[in-house]
Amino acid sequence: MTRILYIDDESALLTLTRIYLKEEADLDVDTSSSPVEGLKMLRESSYDAIISDYDMPEIDGIEFLKQVREYDCSIPFIVFTGKGREEVAIEALNHGADFYIQKEGDPRTIFTELSNAINHLVRRNHAERNATLTEQQLRAFLDSLTDLAFIKGPDLTLVYGNHAYLAFLDKGPLEMVVGRSDEALLPPGLVASCRRSDEAVIESRRALISEEKAGNRTFHVQKFPLPFPGGKTGVGGIIHEISRG
Repeated sequence: MTRILYIDDESALLTLTRIYLKEEADLDVDTSSSPVEGLKMLRESSYDAIISDYDMPEIDGIEFLKQVREYDCSIPFIVFTGKGREEVAIEALNHGADFYIQKEGDPRTIFTELSNAINHLVRRNHAERNATLTEQQLRAFLDSLTDLAFIKGPDLTLVYGNHAYLAFLDKGPLEMVVGRSDEALLPPGLVASCRRSDEAVIESRRALISEEKAGNRTFHVQKFPLPFPGGKTGVGGIIHEISRG
């Protein structure tokens, strides 16, 4: 179940909001009237999103948001403000809030908007975290290979290379070679043939297997098309050294 932390110094609103979100949206809501206590609760428990009032006696919602962001920069944060506090909403968004909702108005409409915002933000945050985890797992897997592995963008500049590929290039860490072309990275004898095979993969959008030589070393090269934003195509590759003569 999705867990929410709601901070507000209005006890009646805390109770009403918790009941509605539980019964109508099936959300598990922990509440507190104190931002200081809220920060402690955040450190001691795991929450999927935070809702916070702005006008509170200890610290206001903006300061609370700043302290939350020092602890967790990704957890969805919704500011629950009074009517006519647009300047507060703008300041909150500038400091990393994800959404703001005005308290005043028809309660059912307000709570429906609140639950919809929570569900949307939580789904988005989970998707982003899963994508980040998947990327980390993929990088760890590729870096464990003894074969060389790389990804090039549609412009055929390097996007990623595993540890083995970076060692082969001998041009420094990944951040030093990302965005550079084969002309700047590969031995001169490999540049022309590698560009031809890259262009063939992009044009045909089909995998290609070839054999390349660099000095006395022979490599078995597998290249394949990779999707990029805007319908564009890049190139991925796995290179296995066959012999060193």
